Amino acid sequence: MTYNIRHGLGLDRVLKLERIAAVINDFEPDIVVLNEVDMGTARSNGVRDTDRLAELTGLHGYFGRSIDFDGGEYGNGLLSRWPIAGRLQVWDISNALSNEGRSVFRAVIPTTDDTLQVLGTHLGLDENERTLQARFIDSLLVIYAHRYPTILAGDFNFEVTSQGYEIITRRLPDTYAFMGLDSIRTYPVPTPERRIDYIFASLNWSGLQAVHPQIAVVDTASDHYPLQLVLVP
Repeated sequence: MTYNIRHGLGLDRVLKLERIAAVINDFEPDIVVLNEVDMGTARSNGVRDTDRLAELTGLHGYFGRSIDFDGGEYGNGLLSRWPIAGRLQVWDISNALSNEGRSVFRAVIPTTDDTLQVLGTHLGLDENERTLQARFIDSLLVIYAHRYPTILAGDFNFEVTSQGYEIITRRLPDTYAFMGLDSIRTYPVPTPERRIDYIFASLNWSGLQAVHPQIAVVDTASDHYPLQLVLVP
């Protein structure tokens, strides 16, 4: 599952992580990549989002910092049914075109059946910025993708016609495109016009199945819809 949670701020401007947790718990995922995560910021009343969501979902929570913000930190998060091996690796992928700091994380996760690696990111708003960031992520995939079955997920802020998309899909297929679900849109809620959130994955699976969110609160919890995918070992 990948979900841009807008630090728990809903469309009604109410800050409520419990709604985000309800969306996550409705799917019962093993792994969740989170974007726009606050850790101890003033605007989130000092709440550490990944810690709170870990409590509400029963999953292990990890945070990948992108920037210092509003008295705390802001970046990406990971929820996992299994503890990760070692520490979360985080790379700064900001560049001269970035108006806001960006990062990508990598986690190695020993599961009951295999060992996976998960990368999560949130790319920038400028197309040339995103292209440079995609190239950096591609350089990581060159190093790491052959080691374990790989998932790369998050809010990429690009569409399938972009150069950034082309760079990423040279190494990892777009799972929703692979399943013929190119028409799925994730942003903005409640009438999405674009798919800018993706789950890319190596083809180490016997089956793929998309699961559309059904819980009603998904229409107010954030300004993005989550992508939910079952990967069959």
